[in-house]
Amino acid sequence: MIKLSKVKKIRISSNLFIILVMIFTTRISDGISTVVIPAILEKHQGIVTIIGSIIGLQSLIGILIFLPQATFIKKVGEKFSIRLGLFLNLLVYGFYMFAQPGLVAVGKFAEGFGDRLLNSTTSKLIYDETDNTNNRGRVRALMDAVSNISVIVGPIIAGLLIGYSFQLPLGIALFIMGITFVISKKIMLDQVDEIVEKTENKSMFSKYYKVHIEKYFKNKFVVALTIPSIMLSGLGVFYSLLLSLYLLKYKGFSYLNIATLWSVISAISVLVQIPSGYLADKNRNFAFLLSAVLFVVGFYGLINIGDNVILNYIFILITYSASLIYTTSMSALFGDVTTVENRLSESETYRMFRALGEGIITIIISRLFDINIVVCLGLITVLVSLGALVTYIISKKHMQQVELEATLSQNIS
Repeated sequence: MIKLSKVKKIRISSNLFIILVMIFTTRISDGISTVVIPAILEKHQGIVTIIGSIIGLQSLIGILIFLPQATFIKKVGEKFSIRLGLFLNLLVYGFYMFAQPGLVAVGKFAEGFGDRLLNSTTSKLIYDETDNTNNRGRVRALMDAVSNISVIVGPIIAGLLIGYSFQLPLGIALFIMGITFVISKKIMLDQVDEIVEKTENKSMFSKYYKVHIEKYFKNKFVVALTIPSIMLSGLGVFYSLLLSLYLLKYKGFSYLNIATLWSVISAISVLVQIPSGYLADKNRNFAFLLSAVLFVVGFYGLINIGDNVILNYIFILITYSASLIYTTSMSALFGDVTTVENRLSESETYRMFRALGEGIITIIISRLFDINIVVCLGLITVLVSLGALVTYIISKKHMQQVELEATLSQNIS
């Protein structure tokens, strides 16, 4: 186990550097779509329920995919998996280029498969390459800071070009995704680094599900962390889709306001990200408590203030800062509680159960968005703040176990 009291300098391997570059380029494309996609959907009544249901359905389908995906990654290796995920996202932006709600829905459905494969593979790579370094939180913070720097660029491009056509900024996003696909060739992971269990005589269920589920349930901390991760899963659809639509429909924001908002969020997030990494490594429990308080303050303000642009910016920044602080500490905690030999099985089973809850929550809050926006935002507030508190309790228990094991080890020696 890693002692949180010792702090070392951040060390970045060549693979992590390439991942950093890829994050920078892909997030530019994401920043463009964050502004353009809500603009395409804005004038279509009831489309949020439809898109939200599609995203939720995609998450539910993911339940059947996560564990076979773990076996797939083990067999083909991280490099091939990352490149396949990027290729799927290239196809997604191809659908977006048509700027039609129906094809956007198809793109959103397909996007989940590419993102899922990318997130699983890159997360495993980051965890593997930060084992025994005690700077996992700061490495994750650096990754997210680079991500937020690049997201500044995407909304600016979209805000400047969306007045000409939706296709123009989306075409640039597609081109940048193509560059990212080329960059991924530089990843130095040509060989599979895990031994795949011999499964010739096993049933399909045993081969792709049972072996991973058994490893998952042996790790009580990974099982426990599944609960708050489900509670906070609604933030994904909120930031990627609902927030921009909420500001357009209910707050009277213009496209330029939305583009400016995401650029400002990204710029401020860079300032928040690195300190959150140090906080994740030094005082993780406080980070979870702080994020819970900020979630309540930010969402309460967003719900109750009027259409003042500056005040809306401030409260959105508070909620986003809370999510950054929470995500950084959660990532570091998850890396600490997973075991090296079973990490892929534990993490993919964790994501499978998380997808079940995420699918249900996404469908519910998307439907509530079209019915009662206040109830929708209120539900998100309750879920994310309580989820952060539950994570605090789990983190505290884990730290107590680390200290107990360290004491026992000293006594034995």
